[in-house]
This record gives sequence, C-alpha cells and structure tokens, in this order.
Amino acid sequence: MFRVGLTGGIASGKSTISQLFSALNIPVIDTDLISHQLMQKGQEAYLKTVEHFGAEILNPDGAINRAMLRQIIFTQAAQKTWLEYLLHPLIRARTELQISQSKPADYALVVVPLMFETGFNKFLDHIIAIDCPPSTQLDRLMHRDHIQRELAQKMIDAQLTNEQRMQQADSCVQNQDNGSRSQDVLQLHTKLLSLAHKNNPGATSSLN
Repeated sequence: MFRVGLTGGIASGKSTISQLFSALNIPVIDTDLISHQLMQKGQEAYLKTVEHFGAEILNPDGAINRAMLRQIIFTQAAQKTWLEYLLHPLIRARTELQISQSKPADYALVVVPLMFETGFNKFLDHIIAIDCPPSTQLDRLMHRDHIQRELAQKMIDAQLTNEQRMQQADSCVQNQDNGSRSQDVLQLHTKLLSLAHKNNPGATSSLN
C-alpha cells in the first residue's frame, strides 16, 4: 500500500486534517494514539517508564500522570531522549502492524508529529506537512492543554520549525486559521490517488 505521512508542529491541526482524510475512507494510523496505547497500565513501555521515573509519576489509579511526565521531558533533555529511545521502535512496529491490518485502500495516512526528527519519513512514500504560524500554535496549545506560555513555548521549540518541515516535505496544507480545509484535503487526495496508481498501476481507484 502507498504510504503517506502527515506531520506538523504541535497544535498545528494534525487531528483536524487526518479526520478529513478519514472521511474520504482513507485508513489513518495515528502514532500519538499508538504512543498512548503503549503507555497504558501493564504495557511494556508503561512498566519501563515507571521503573525509570519512579512511582511518583503515577496518578492514584496507577495510570501515568501525562502532565507530570510532559513537564519532566520538556525541561530535561536527557529524559526526553530516554523516553524517545524507548517508544520510537515500539511505535514503528505497531504502525507497521496497523498498516498491514488496515482496510484495502489506495493509500494509508500515517500521522507522525516528529516525522523528520525521528527519521520516520524514510519508511513512507510521500510526506505532507501542515503549515501553521507559531503564534497560532502557541495560542492553541495553551488553550488545549491548559498550560502556561513558558511550557507551551518549550514544547514548540523542541520540534523543527515549520520552514524546516516544509523544506523536507513533498506536499503541504495551510492551516493558519479555523476555517474549513475540506477542499484543500480533497485536492491532496486527488493528487495522492494519482501517485498511488503510478506506484501500483493495477490498483482500483476509490476517489470519492
């Protein structure tokens, strides 16, 4: 199956854009969701994370306090590196499994926030980057996660800039405001169908 990656900075609108692709019957694999699943109680990543950081990062119900963990990794670079080293191979393996199990389609969309930082782009055929002003990201992130400006800015600064993503991506979608992106996604969908069929001439189109 032709593999399309979707990336963008934090709070750039990846979920909004991926939902529009899903509405076109395209399988969507969200690596953020996979990461959350891997950190559920009893999972390998959960057990290793608790062993490393200690029981103080747990909520009373035993679940990982994600706000506390986020505060740690975005203020301590070595801890962020440790967690990424643990999670990224597991996320990659689970992504491959979900692609193999996804419904038949012309292509699959894989949403990866740290696409280029982790080298995930090497395993995909076409990369879409979301272009969103950092000021908009900052406002959205503070509102969405109920966090202070300082932490929100650190989270944005820990990633590549929009310009760096755009330089490495094959396509882009603008998401600078809260307007509808349906038409933009439909145009991209048509383009991706063409690319998928060039990659696999025997495929049957599913253009909606």
